[in-house]
Amino acid sequence: MKIGAIIIILGALYGCSSSKIKEYEGVYTYGHEIRIFEDSKSGKEYWITGNEKIIKDLNKHMENLILERKESYPKEKLKIKGIDEGEATNGLAEPGDRKLKVLEYQIIKN
Repeated sequence: MKIGAIIIILGALYGCSSSKIKEYEGVYTYGHEIRIFEDSKSGKEYWITGNEKIIKDLNKHMENLILERKESYPKEKLKIKGIDEGEATNGLAEPGDRKLKVLEYQIIKN
C-alpha cells in the first residue's frame, strides 16, 4: 500500500516538473555584458542559465560569430527547450526580464 502511494506521488511530482518544460523560439543576443534570449511569441526577454556545457557551447558559437561577422553583439535565431525560472534579479536585468534554464538548443538557419 505504501509503495503504491509513493509511486503515485513520484509520478505526480514528475508530471509537474516536466510540464514546466516548454519550447521557445526567438533571438539570442550575445556580447560582453549581455546574454539575452527574446521569445518571438511572448516578447519576453530571458537571461539564459543551465547546464554549464550547454551554455558554454552556445556561447562559444556566439564568440565565433563575433569574429566572423565583426559585430560586438551578434544575434542568432534559436529554438530552445527549457524551463522559465522566474524573474531575473541580476544587476543588469531590466524589470520584467526572466531567467530561462536551457535544456537543449537548436540554431535556426535561414
